[in-house]
Amino acid sequence: MLDPHTLFAPHIGRSLGIVVGVSGGPDSMALLHLLSRWKKHPRLCVATVDHGLRAEAANEAQMVAAYARELGLEHTILPWRGPKPAAGIQEAAREMRYQLLTHHALETNCSHLVTAHHADDQAETVLLRLIAGSGISGLAAMATEIKRDFARHVRPLLHLTKAELVAYCHQHGVPYVSDPSNTDNRYGRARVRELMVALAAEGLTQQRLCKLAERASRANSALDATTDLALYNAEIRTTTDLVQVNWSRISQQPAEIRLRSLISILDAARRSTEPMRLERVEALEQQITTAHQKRQPLRKSLADRIVSLGADGLLSITPAPPHKRGMTKQ
Repeated sequence: MLDPHTLFAPHIGRSLGIVVGVSGGPDSMALLHLLSRWKKHPRLCVATVDHGLRAEAANEAQMVAAYARELGLEHTILPWRGPKPAAGIQEAAREMRYQLLTHHALETNCSHLVTAHHADDQAETVLLRLIAGSGISGLAAMATEIKRDFARHVRPLLHLTKAELVAYCHQHGVPYVSDPSNTDNRYGRARVRELMVALAAEGLTQQRLCKLAERASRANSALDATTDLALYNAEIRTTTDLVQVNWSRISQQPAEIRLRSLISILDAARRSTEPMRLERVEALEQQITTAHQKRQPLRKSLADRIVSLGADGLLSITPAPPHKRGMTKQ
């Protein structure tokens, strides 16, 4: 028996209000039912994003709305309006979903967004990131809690499998729908789900992939703490168009800490959530390290920024000239 208080209180017990992202699938419908059973739950605002990609989506959103009303909860349908990209549609839909949900949190004065990501999702994410060549940060996969724009995003069901959530729906008579895109091999996640069956037969089970994410997350937290200390000791200085740091102090750190420090410095200079390719930052860090060892100046461009290393070990990051924007050089 799943206890709602045990599931939710540690993460959202002090919430001002919760936006619950519900698609209509068994995982999100189980989440909705569990939250409604939590006797001390904060105000719940149920929201369904209609991406407009399938004809059935509108009816599914109405099903969620009807069930929310049955539970005595308010419900809002958030449509994705405007043109859709021809490529990378699932990634674009994911970004738009979070954008719509977090803006809805702002509009409804909710401090938290809760979604029903589960252990199957976590294992698939780890495998996808392995395929993409991710580092430790990527292999940590999905965190239980993160800050996302205007809300704290919480995933309280990461330790539960989809089979357990489907069984919960059947046990409690919770209605749900099945999204055909989950088994559509045009999409990467669907292909990975098939691959996981073969990998599980060789011993790389869902449980082991989730354990890998847990261990990577633990290591990632330790590396982040060490990086923060290294940056503090390097006296990072930030103005509107300039970020400077004493790289001579960073250079004394292990390679992973140097790399993470450079990523943090670039992120501070860019003020962008668009990820940089890890391989490019790795290459830049190696060039900076080599130049610093030889006490030579260096000037490179990356992610619309000019990265300059002086012979004195001072690293500066400034905006690239307008005519160089959009160009990445190594």
